[in-house]
Amino acid sequence: QIHTLRKRLKKFNYNCKSLSLEKQNKTLPPEVVLPELLGKWHDGKVLIRHLKKAIDSASINSQEVSQLKKIQTKIAFNSQILLNKINATKWAQES
Repeated sequence: QIHTLRKRLKKFNYNCKSLSLEKQNKTLPPEVVLPELLGKWHDGKVLIRHLKKAIDSASINSQEVSQLKKIQTKIAFNSQILLNKINATKWAQES
């Protein structure tokens, strides 16, 4: 569903630019780009899932597991920050 939403938002942004609507509608701050935020958040979630698979596999040693868990924690923290930014956007508040 995230992928479909991102595609629709990209089409919306493209249409706004082609019709010069972004100059008329200043409701979203220019630094907030919802498709970008969603993409980064989704990438983080996919990375966490892959790291979990690697951690759960018996083929890596305990030192590597420790390092992967630290990376996983950092990515999860950054993903939560991105999710907070997504939820703070005007579009998310309207739905």
